[in-house]
Amino acid sequence: MESIWVQLLVEFFGAFLGFLFATLLAGLSGIKEKKRKYNLVLDCLIDELHDIIEPLEKYIDNNMILNSRIAIPTWEALQYSGMTLDLIGKDFFDNLVTAYALIKAYNEDRLFENKISVSRLSEIVKVCKEALAQIEAERK
Repeated sequence: MESIWVQLLVEFFGAFLGFLFATLLAGLSGIKEKKRKYNLVLDCLIDELHDIIEPLEKYIDNNMILNSRIAIPTWEALQYSGMTLDLIGKDFFDNLVTAYALIKAYNEDRLFENKISVSRLSEIVKVCKEALAQIEAERK
């Protein structure tokens, strides 16, 4: 009789430990996947901010008027998917939201104004650079 109880206990603990390890590995895998997605989001934001800053600086340096909209596909995709919520609480979040709010305002205002001042573009570049520096610091 004793051997049956010992055998049942061994099987129970074996099954329990197997379940415990499977749960732990699934949790670790989920954490790793979340970190990978977060780093991918940061990489995409860094690329997009560079793509915004570089052309705008040329317009500013040449005192030219930018008549086209500033494309922000990464930010818009993050907003529509709800992934911007993952960025709340990060040091760069406020500057990032400010930068994209300025860009959206610029994109809407350019439809109604013939000339939008270089100072508005300069403000966009300034805030984008601040957000970019904070994001790059986060990556290190």
